[in-house]
Amino acid sequence: MDTPTRRTSLHIWAITMSVVSGACALVALTAGSPLEFGIAVAFCAAWLIAADFIESGVERDRERAARKHATPPAHRTPTYNPSHVIFAPEAAQRRPRPSAELQRLF
Repeated sequence: MDTPTRRTSLHIWAITMSVVSGACALVALTAGSPLEFGIAVAFCAAWLIAADFIESGVERDRERAARKHATPPAHRTPTYNPSHVIFAPEAAQRRPRPSAELQRLF
């Protein structure tokens, strides 16, 4: 069973490991080879991604719990509520008369 305490401890562990691997990357930058630096930076990024993934899971659970306990909206009678009203001048509302050429064809 996945409990919030377990997720919190995993999140703390992931952040701690990202800080440790970041410190190793800093040491490798100053005293090590570029390969060691690259590996340490990769581990740091992986731990940060894991921490973000765990945090997003916790946020989804919180949102789901909030939606579960939310009050439903009051019942509304269905009415016509236009979302966008366009006001046109009177001349634009009238249909133009067909030209003489069109009247001859029909």
